[in-house]
Amino acid sequence: MEEMDNNREGIQDVDDDKNYNLLTGQEETEIDNAGTKKKKKKAKIRFRDLVEMMKRRESQYSQYDEETSNVLNMLRVHFGDPFSRCLNEKNTVRKVPIKMILLLIKLILVTAQLIMFGSERAEFVEYLKGNNIAMKNLLFKGWDPEYEAFPYPPGIGPYAVYTIDDLHEHIDYAVKRYYKLPSTAVGSFFLGHLEDSHHSNKKEICIKYYKEGHFHRNGTITLDPTVIRKCKILTSNFTTYGFDPTIRQLMTSVNGTLVRLLSVELKFTVTSIRIDMEEPATRSQCFIVAGMITFDNVKLNGQIKQDLKTWIDSFQCAGYIQNKFIEDDIAVAVMLLVATMLSLLLSVRSFYFSIKTLQVTTDYFQRRHPVIDGKSVEELSAEGKWEIVKARDILIIISDVCTIAGTGFKMVINSQALSSSSDMYDACGILLGSGCLFVWLGVLHYLSYDSRLNLLFRVMAKASGQVMRFLFCFVILFIGFTLCGWVVLGPYHMKFFRIWEAFFCLYSILDGDELYLNYVTVEDDKQIVWWFNSIFITLFHLVFAVIAMNIFIAIFTSTYEVMQEKDERSDLKKWLDNYRQKKKFNLTKKCKTCFCGCIEIVDG
Repeated sequence: MEEMDNNREGIQDVDDDKNYNLLTGQEETEIDNAGTKKKKKKAKIRFRDLVEMMKRRESQYSQYDEETSNVLNMLRVHFGDPFSRCLNEKNTVRKVPIKMILLLIKLILVTAQLIMFGSERAEFVEYLKGNNIAMKNLLFKGWDPEYEAFPYPPGIGPYAVYTIDDLHEHIDYAVKRYYKLPSTAVGSFFLGHLEDSHHSNKKEICIKYYKEGHFHRNGTITLDPTVIRKCKILTSNFTTYGFDPTIRQLMTSVNGTLVRLLSVELKFTVTSIRIDMEEPATRSQCFIVAGMITFDNVKLNGQIKQDLKTWIDSFQCAGYIQNKFIEDDIAVAVMLLVATMLSLLLSVRSFYFSIKTLQVTTDYFQRRHPVIDGKSVEELSAEGKWEIVKARDILIIISDVCTIAGTGFKMVINSQALSSSSDMYDACGILLGSGCLFVWLGVLHYLSYDSRLNLLFRVMAKASGQVMRFLFCFVILFIGFTLCGWVVLGPYHMKFFRIWEAFFCLYSILDGDELYLNYVTVEDDKQIVWWFNSIFITLFHLVFAVIAMNIFIAIFTSTYEVMQEKDERSDLKKWLDNYRQKKKFNLTKKCKTCFCGCIEIVDG
């Protein structure tokens, strides 16, 4: 009792140089070189200080373990496999990955909607093309069906006129046939049939010419390039059309007068009705066809090209037949909108929590300096940070926005609340197509949980840096070849006539386009250009299609081999795997919504 009182008063003798373990209370003596123990001056340690020291250390370890466990649990949930956490220990459904289910629902609905819209749009575009070809056959003098095909290389020249009389005849022919459309065309065309339509009376002829041009006998030219544009209403008096100067006067080059006519435009509108009798339940469609026949003489090279462009706007026909499938379209669109909006909210929420997880993990690494592979890490690497940020959430957000906008466009087109044109169909197609593409790409996230497929994604991600550097050099060389080919071969090679045509021609060579046609397209009478073309195409094919493509493949091959030999995990994944193997943290269940008492909704 007396000894215990002395200890509690804090008097206990220990050697100053002995290693006294404060946690076990045992002495660890030291032995000198001679093998004898040293007797040192004794120090006094209070028992109360020992208890407080032990409490502080216990509190420190407890605080450290609790914070580490919280960070690890947050990362565990963040990187969790939705397939494995669907089932509990008894292999029964416990946790439902709501985002994965929504993705599957969207995948089915957006694909179904895209197929329905694609069929509808294909019919609309087919009608538009057929209408344009019909107008050309009806309004163009001497039109040949060969012009309707798209042969490559073209076997017939452009549709053009070469004399003043031919120009007048083609203009007069188009005007006459326009007024006879209702009685001659096999389709349903009406002129001025709609009293309330502002399109019905739009019939005019416009000419464009420069003000003055004269070539003098002494070899000088007097030119006033001011462009003048005049328009007149189309009438049945197709002789001079009321222009001063007349079209013939603008085209003559007598006594040194230069040809001043730049273009002639015939603008008209007709009302057309489309009824698909193969599908009797399909509603009739009413269109206003706006057309413009152009006689283009801007280049003033003795050839006036004639072309027709048409634009179609739909409007609601009174008493149209209701489509029996329109209800199905609306039902699919409404279900898709609900699923997409819910997915958008969950994706925004998930992205917010990924940013929050990144901040917490980065702060933890900066303060705690965890030990990874025997080294203290002061800051989380950039690779680890990118692993925390969920890029697929950004992809899903973009997909949902495109799908919502495209579905809205489609509902407007189907309801005919506004006049729908080919541009609206194109915009709707781009939005729905992009949204569907991103939804299918989102499926790759769940496929990446498979070990074999995950290897493919990891190789692509690891090689991305080298691929970007390779593509940078690739693009520089490609632009150089494109500009060179366009400048030298453009006037003599049909595939290099415009710079964008040269670009696509060279790109098609990479994809295996026929080389022989590229060699023989240049005329033989241009020997220097012919030889340059042969050397140019051969060199390009050798550099890009043979060398560059093999280097590109070798980048992925070498990256795969390196990943097989080295541990390519990031510091974050190594830290997580280390704790997962040692089981040093509790897999606590965080708050999740529960219903029916048995199923939990989780983010997956």
